[in-house]
Amino acid sequence: MGTESSHKSPTLWIYHDKDRPLHHVMTVFSRAGYALDGGPGGDWHILWSHKYPFKTLSPSLGASLRPHQRINHYPGTGCFVSKPSLASLPFSYIPKAFRLPQQAQQLREEAAAHPEKLWVQKNNLHRGIKVKPIDKVSFAVDGKFVQEFITNPLLLGGRKFDIGVYTAITSIDPLRVYIYHEELLLRFCSKDYRPFRASDPKQYVVDDEYTPVWEIPSLADLYQNQKLSCKQTLNTALQTLGHDPRRVWDQVNSITTEVLHHCHPNLIKQTKKFSSSPRHFFELVRFDFIIDDQLKVWLMEVNLSPNLSSGHTLGNRFMYEQVLFNLLSLVGAVRRGGPDMQYNGEHESVVLVSDRDTQLPLPQCWNGSCSSCSAAPPATFCQLCPSCQTPELSLVLKEAFLEHVESRNFHRLIPALSLQTPPTATPTDRLMHAWFAGKCKDNARWCN
Repeated sequence: MGTESSHKSPTLWIYHDKDRPLHHVMTVFSRAGYALDGGPGGDWHILWSHKYPFKTLSPSLGASLRPHQRINHYPGTGCFVSKPSLASLPFSYIPKAFRLPQQAQQLREEAAAHPEKLWVQKNNLHRGIKVKPIDKVSFAVDGKFVQEFITNPLLLGGRKFDIGVYTAITSIDPLRVYIYHEELLLRFCSKDYRPFRASDPKQYVVDDEYTPVWEIPSLADLYQNQKLSCKQTLNTALQTLGHDPRRVWDQVNSITTEVLHHCHPNLIKQTKKFSSSPRHFFELVRFDFIIDDQLKVWLMEVNLSPNLSSGHTLGNRFMYEQVLFNLLSLVGAVRRGGPDMQYNGEHESVVLVSDRDTQLPLPQCWNGSCSSCSAAPPATFCQLCPSCQTPELSLVLKEAFLEHVESRNFHRLIPALSLQTPPTATPTDRLMHAWFAGKCKDNARWCN
């Protein structure tokens, strides 16, 4: 005979501006069994903040976090979610950008060397964007930056479009990143791209009133009648044009990986300033890309707190709610079986994951190579052996195990077994990579 659970419903604290509706967020959390009445000073479980919370909430918040409390942002994400910071990264897939007035001379030199280029002048919010020739750029305006305009976008149905790829960061040391593999946000400009008129941003800027895929005549049948996802619709359209969609997704994965590896040290540094444990945080961002007519993928921006309100595009409601539910499953905020099935490190949690689930059949663990844990060469990864494993590493491995089991439509991007660990990798990153490689060798379903 079962006993009634002694657990209360977990509590959600929502922190947002009133003009930022979070209806779908509240719906998903409510369906997952959360009470929506959390607030500062209460015993909340998840803080869901639309804005970056670490400057606006109490500085003491980090020190007062309880073990079960988590926030949907990491400190230090400005490296890639800040528009000027991202635009200044030295990567060939980000259109060249210049801060004004600090880099006015460099901009003039670039424009003189390439007089055919057009430019867009932006502020931090990407508002008021217009294409301009260099002689129309306001060089004296502070707080803005100028970025090269990609003049040869790939068109579908005569429209320029962008793709938004949802990306989840679940850990920073070790770094673990997942992308939402089954679906994406596909947005079209509200006017045809040609004949091109720089005076009409509706031709080349995907704004809040964008055209959804089901309103593009050449794609509507695939999406509406054939019931394909936006990603499947895009892939089918690319194949119809003679392109291999894998070229696009290989670039998307590579770009996302490189940007996050580049910003990884800053994430660790800033998170340590805010809290003694990085385990209190997770992050959902959206990487926005465009594709040019040579099938080169360009990274345009990374959205902190990507829009999850369907607004005028009611057809996106299911996608937004599914992304959210998959995210909560991935980070362990919901589990099949309800609140009683949350992993808490206690004895009863072995039904979710035990020490045996995370062990690898490593010969060095029993052939004497790791008899002295600290003296063994790092390449032997003796720390993965039960006799050498610290309680902290044991917890890291169990978290990674549960993420893999509960990842649903999220697929692991980092660590990637096809790549070597980067120079910025921490010792725990290298152990994490070795552990996933060992799990893959033992069982193919762990290979991606």
